[in-house]
Amino acid sequence: MPLQISEHFKRLLPIALVPLWCVAAGLTAFSALYGESLPLPGIQVSLRNASRPFLLLAVLTLLLVHLRPARALRIRDGVRRVSATVPAWCVAIALAVLVGAVGCRFGSDVAAGADSYGYITQAEMLSTGHLQRPESALAAGATWPNSRPSLAPLGWLPVEAGSLAPVYPPGYPLLMAGPRLIHPRWMFAVVPLAGAATLVALIVLARAIGRADVGVAAAALLASSPAFLMSLVVPMSDLPATAAWAVAATLALGRSPRADQRGTPNADRSGIGHAWSAIGAGAVGGLALLIRPNLLPLSIGVLVLATMQDSDRRQRYARLLIVGSGFAAGALLVAAFQSAYYGSPTANGYGRLTDLFAFRHWRTNVLQFAHWLFETHPTAVLVASVVGAMSTLRRSAAPASRLLWLPALTLACYVLYLPFDNWTYLRFLLPAFPLMMLWAAIGIRHVVGYLREPMPSYAFALTVAWCALAGVHEARVRHVFANAASLERFRSVSIEVAKVIPPRSIVITREFSGSLQYYGHVDTVRWDWLDAAGLEQAVRTLQSQERQVFALLDLRSEVPEFERNRPPGGTSLRLEQLQTFSGTVERVALYRVMGDVPGATGPVSRP
Repeated sequence: MPLQISEHFKRLLPIALVPLWCVAAGLTAFSALYGESLPLPGIQVSLRNASRPFLLLAVLTLLLVHLRPARALRIRDGVRRVSATVPAWCVAIALAVLVGAVGCRFGSDVAAGADSYGYITQAEMLSTGHLQRPESALAAGATWPNSRPSLAPLGWLPVEAGSLAPVYPPGYPLLMAGPRLIHPRWMFAVVPLAGAATLVALIVLARAIGRADVGVAAAALLASSPAFLMSLVVPMSDLPATAAWAVAATLALGRSPRADQRGTPNADRSGIGHAWSAIGAGAVGGLALLIRPNLLPLSIGVLVLATMQDSDRRQRYARLLIVGSGFAAGALLVAAFQSAYYGSPTANGYGRLTDLFAFRHWRTNVLQFAHWLFETHPTAVLVASVVGAMSTLRRSAAPASRLLWLPALTLACYVLYLPFDNWTYLRFLLPAFPLMMLWAAIGIRHVVGYLREPMPSYAFALTVAWCALAGVHEARVRHVFANAASLERFRSVSIEVAKVIPPRSIVITREFSGSLQYYGHVDTVRWDWLDAAGLEQAVRTLQSQERQVFALLDLRSEVPEFERNRPPGGTSLRLEQLQTFSGTVERVALYRVMGDVPGATGPVSRP
């Protein structure tokens, strides 16, 4: 009798769990789309944690699989049959379109701050066929210390007399310049397209190393990474550089993306196909150097991949020569641009290498990068990536083990670099993220493989989905999808300030030094180049030219440092607050700068 009750209970329990499973699935879908607050008519439903309904969904799914293993096997086999009829390129394109749409929907087109303004204006300059642009007309009569650098906006620096050169390498602006010739807004499609290309390259790379079973999962983990999503919504070079290195590594590997259902690579390649993949790897690798010259060490990893697929020594050397020629061409182009920009092929726009790199930075950088990774990504992803990397190391002859070079070299490029204090600088390590997520997917597949059938397939899919949902939730919490609205203040405030101040006025600022010139056509002076005496001399000089002087300062990021630059008694300048502009998070204030009241040195007022 007890056995009959147990069997009866096991038959009825799945029927009772199905409605609960549907509710959990609905809550998960709503939380993924709308965050933690569900917009239901007449009521407000809030979720303390967006991942909780998904965890309930996962538990119910695994319980149903345990109670109905035969049906679960039939469902799994049916999904496999359907997926076998869908070409891999269809899945890759679908993911690429989705990521590209996210980048276009939430991406910014504002010339904001230093990076975005610098890249956008450099692209506009290159599209007109020029390598430098004229500096401010004020520079001719400026006599205060550091006058020329202070009159140059963020992202630009004075070179020969009367000219400004861009700080940033030319690769990404060159990619923007082409589409801009067709339509000015098309240049902002480069970053979303780069994000899409990165996912496609990752899926193809997974198939090329015989792990087609984890390619889509790795792409989903990468697409949901907060660092990836943050780079997807700003016009900066991080994602184009990542895409270039991912594509170069995939082409250098030289294997056919066609594979059977177990992920076994098809190694039969013609000599022509081998040559074309080598040419492509070299060309894209050269472009990667144009985008980020400091990532030159990654070329070692790509060259290692390029030489490991041919058993014939002559073919290996030929392939190495072709790929290496592409990198050499890219390095020569970088040297040519730097010579045209700064007068020397070894010069750069960032400053002296001894000021940027130091051995003492390694500890700070390692600790910060590790902290930011664990802070922004699910622990399961990071642990699984270690498991996946270790499993590839055990197969020392496998192509996947050679990929370990690339993340290690990426970290080596930045471990001694000047430290920063914001999680968004994980973007420096973004070229390592595709492989890190590939290893994470391999690690998850390895761990769930210890479960009894049919659990592994369901556990793998649920774990990847939970990690992806957690990543998107973290990105939302960190206002990644609201970043474009926040950056809009650089355009709106610049236009408003231009309307408020009289003609021929000068604005002292730092963060808005580029956007004020770009949107408001207002001359600016950067206070970060001047000490208290230099700032006072600049104001006196400008006022003697019958120009009114104002200051535009971000209350959170600029005001504290600006006050430290004006010690009590160190200057006779007085700032009178005129107007406050509110952004998404940041607040910006406009001040009138007056130097006609001796001894007035009060601090900048905060509204």
